[in-house]
Amino acid sequence: MSEPIEADSHNEDLVVVGSSAGGVGALSTLVSTLPKSFPAPLVIAQHLDPQRPSHLGSILERRTVLPIVVVSENPPTKLERGKIYVVPSNRHVKIVDGHVHLEGDHAERPKPSVDILLSSAAQSYGEHLIAVVLTGSGSDGAAGAVDVKNGGGVVIIQNP
Repeated sequence: MSEPIEADSHNEDLVVVGSSAGGVGALSTLVSTLPKSFPAPLVIAQHLDPQRPSHLGSILERRTVLPIVVVSENPPTKLERGKIYVVPSNRHVKIVDGHVHLEGDHAERPKPSVDILLSSAAQSYGEHLIAVVLTGSGSDGAAGAVDVKNGGGVVIIQNP
């Protein structure tokens, strides 16, 4: 059984992934390479049609040995090593004190906003954050990537 991350713990790592709607193939490839002993939680936010239910959790579940957790509203979801957290299509998400918090609207941002996810994770995890941005046609994720770098974290961007 994996151990939960303690709030404000800065000796634990976190991996966050932001993806455009067309990134299912890249996400599938990514999660299929992760070993059962993966030492960090991984949070995935993919742009999807907010009017349609997401099947991303069930798609990824067939491609990984790690448990998939589809994030729900209440209570906030506590992050645990070796689990993959999938954000619902119609919500924004923040990482605060070792938990995933779902949020409502933020102006005209695509849902879920990769910038909001990366920026909040950078505040909580700093140099213990690895952010992966899978390319798309928009700029969502660019400002968040800057926050990750400024906080000492690592940013990996897919080469299109």
